[in-house]
Amino acid sequence: MKMKVIDTMLTSKHIKEMCAEKGLKPTDIQRELQLGTVQCVYKWFSDTSSTIPSLDNLVLLGSLLDCYIDDMLVTKEM
Repeated sequence: MKMKVIDTMLTSKHIKEMCAEKGLKPTDIQRELQLGTVQCVYKWFSDTSSTIPSLDNLVLLGSLLDCYIDDMLVTKEM
């Protein structure tokens, strides 16, 4: 049975692209999601990081981007 898992690298890149399309900068996201620092947003956007937002932050980010969580995630078969 093939299972799908989140491709964290591509998901990170996809979220970065979606934010850019909406004209959102990392500092905008930090402010809107009420994050302590902007560094975590930079980690999410890093081309070499496999860090993606937590589930809570994905929900908030979805509201900000006017999309569903599924729209932000990129999956791959395992």
